[in-house]
Amino acid sequence: GASGILRYESIIARTLTVNGDITMSSSAQFLRQGTGLVHSLYLYGNISIGASATLNFCSGSTSVVYLNFVKSSVGDQTISSPGIPTLVTFGRIYVNRPNITDRVVCSVTCNFLAGNLSLQLVNGTFEQTSGTLSGFGATASNLYLDQPNGVFILSGNCSAIFNSSIVGAGGSNGL
Repeated sequence: GASGILRYESIIARTLTVNGDITMSSSAQFLRQGTGLVHSLYLYGNISIGASATLNFCSGSTSVVYLNFVKSSVGDQTISSPGIPTLVTFGRIYVNRPNITDRVVCSVTCNFLAGNLSLQLVNGTFEQTSGTLSGFGATASNLYLDQPNGVFILSGNCSAIFNSSIVGAGGSNGL
């Protein structure tokens, strides 16, 4: 298929709900627009980011897309790529799944640039399995594990870099 560009508009904050998967072709772009806008994406499926594709949900703390993984049935949700994307930048990811064992599995290098609370784990697990997960721009905390049912896992050949604190690590949450 042909590659295209999908943008959140630059005038009014928008909410998009996707009941299935998001599949980006090679060189496709999924972008946010504007300044001072907070858009939302509620995802019930997976994200596949094509080789050389760009997923850019943040330009710093002034324009972001909050990505909410909210699949209501048991099982994993994934952020993956069949190749190497050009850029994967998230504003914030919010994980609220039915069970603590329901995972969001990320196998691509990605950045969080929205600042504080970039990765919020309310219920479920976020697992980075390859690539690098980077959190920058925060003044308080990048990773928020302050709920009893949020788990963050690094497995496989991957790494994580945060320029700020991790809130709620330890106890039943673990790290």
